[in-house]
Amino acid sequence: MIVAALLLGTALAADALTLSIVCGSREQKSVQKGALLTALFFGGFQGIMPIIGWSIGRVGSRWVQSFDQYIACGILLFLGIKMMLDGRSLRDLPSLESGRHRLRQTAAMAFATSIDALTAGIAFPSVLGAQAIGDVLLCAGLIGGVTFLFCLGGFFCGHLLQKALRFSPSLIGGAILILIGLRLLITG
Repeated sequence: MIVAALLLGTALAADALTLSIVCGSREQKSVQKGALLTALFFGGFQGIMPIIGWSIGRVGSRWVQSFDQYIACGILLFLGIKMMLDGRSLRDLPSLESGRHRLRQTAAMAFATSIDALTAGIAFPSVLGAQAIGDVLLCAGLIGGVTFLFCLGGFFCGHLLQKALRFSPSLIGGAILILIGLRLLITG
């Protein structure tokens, strides 16, 4: 379960990593503060949203238990394809504001990139075998931790590069989600 959660966290962190690199490439002043702020927001949202998704899934679990693996597979395939399509173009990413708007903008970006984590949380029982709240918290913590580390490193890399991005980590993240979804469908 831990390895699967780390792989899922890696896949889900791709969008946040992309935005962290872009934010880092646009940071001119307080690089350490910007990196920490970005990593905390993105990691925090990626860690909280699966718990919310799992809670939503628990409410409706008795209606979907007989076909939950198909729902999980569909969700993961959808998210993987969406991430890959979104990753094809980085031209429309938001620019990093300075001053008092920074917190709101960072929170909005973190929320937007964590919606897929909310959806993945619904599939925790099928994908990760996480049924109990302790397992869910562990998996969510791993996903949030992976995202935090990726975003922290991505921000610094983006700051160092300060060039146009030509490749999106979302392509790799999307492919990983698709492979997890197909594995779930095949192994049932």
